[in-house]
Amino acid sequence: NADANRAIRATSGAGQIDGRYGLNWMTDGKVVYASNASGNLDLWQTDAASGNQRQLTENSHINYRPAVCPDGRYLLFTSDRAGTPNIWRTELDGSNPRQLTSGSGEDYPHCSPDGKWVVYTLMGAGKPTLWRVPIDGGAPQQLTEQYSVAASFSPDGKSLACLYRDEQSNLTLTLAIIPFAGGQPTR
Repeated sequence: NADANRAIRATSGAGQIDGRYGLNWMTDGKVVYASNASGNLDLWQTDAASGNQRQLTENSHINYRPAVCPDGRYLLFTSDRAGTPNIWRTELDGSNPRQLTSGSGEDYPHCSPDGKWVVYTLMGAGKPTLWRVPIDGGAPQQLTEQYSVAASFSPDGKSLACLYRDEQSNLTLTLAIIPFAGGQPTR
């Protein structure tokens, strides 16, 4: 309530880079974030009210950029546990991991408002472009041809906002609005 004197510590230290590689609210009032508190970049959750923390992923690979689906069913994240950064899905408690992509390097997962799609950035094949895959896995579909990264859904799920570069007319990154079906920016 805008009273900094009532703030509580939510994580345990700056040296653990808590949240630097992603954080997101969970549907139950907890915050999921990337941290190297265990000596490895993994996903953790903290209870916003009590500050109690719990590790969600635990392996010898990196796990970061968490994104919680709005329907509260799944946690999306980027992990290199298969050798290359790909998009993975788990239950909110970190159980039942499932690899959703297997390309040359994907990042920035974002779940559609209806919980049916995952939009992500394919980073490893030349210039970054936006793609989508069904939440239960399946064939990926390319959405953009131009340089585009870090998409976020509109509340109605019909559009995506992203960082965009039109190589033919503009070399600087701009904010673009793209239809969820893909194609050229509408703005």
